[in-house]
Amino acid sequence: FVPLITSGAFQHLGLSGTYWVLAAFLALLLLPLYFVIDYPPNASAAAQNTSAVAASSGSGSELTIGALLRDRHFWALSMGWAAMSMAMTVLVTHLVAMTRDWGLVLSQAASLISITQIGGMAGTLVFGWLADRIGGTRTLALVCVNSAILWGVMLLHPMYFILLPVAALIGLHGGAMAPAFSMAVSQNFGPATFGRAIGLGHLVGLPLNFLGVPIAAHIYTQTGSYMGAIVLMSAFLLLIGISVATASRPRLAASIQT
Repeated sequence: FVPLITSGAFQHLGLSGTYWVLAAFLALLLLPLYFVIDYPPNASAAAQNTSAVAASSGSGSELTIGALLRDRHFWALSMGWAAMSMAMTVLVTHLVAMTRDWGLVLSQAASLISITQIGGMAGTLVFGWLADRIGGTRTLALVCVNSAILWGVMLLHPMYFILLPVAALIGLHGGAMAPAFSMAVSQNFGPATFGRAIGLGHLVGLPLNFLGVPIAAHIYTQTGSYMGAIVLMSAFLLLIGISVATASRPRLAASIQT
């Protein structure tokens, strides 16, 4: 609901007033967040169970940062996460300006952001369930390829009532980033390397996430249209999806699942 509230606040309070509203909202969150339990009481027992799983699966050997950086599977999976993260960041940042350029009013454009976030909440469950059944690598590859198709649909400048389900589906696939990438890393590198691989994967993918927004803005300012940015994003997601599809390490993944 925040995009809709923000669009209304902007019209009545201006930019500075909107920032104050958001700041007050975040300040109010501090009270309930204080009571969040960030370390499980049975953590030591959970750690013992994890060690037992790693030992029984034969995947207890740790990979160093250097070994991960030399592993093509690690790079493919990390780029899968980075491509999806960049796509979602670019979408959330530019969707309002993009669709207003296509003739939508501010409230309609803001509602697309909201429906994207609702889709994202559903995506964590849907694709988490799917990753449990077909594996994290295949799920991540599927998410990238499907997202490429959905971005391609936006080349048609669809009407608002078509953009709504498209935005929801893009958000649905965006919500798959965490469960699919985490499952893929766990299945490909094992519990002993999981934390290191996840952290390093996020780090190496960060430049893409940072550069996506200004690149899309530059394309728009140079051409007067988002078409080039949409084509580039769709092609990149498709290429990365194909790369991720070849990134599975079957022996380790099979042993962990067993």
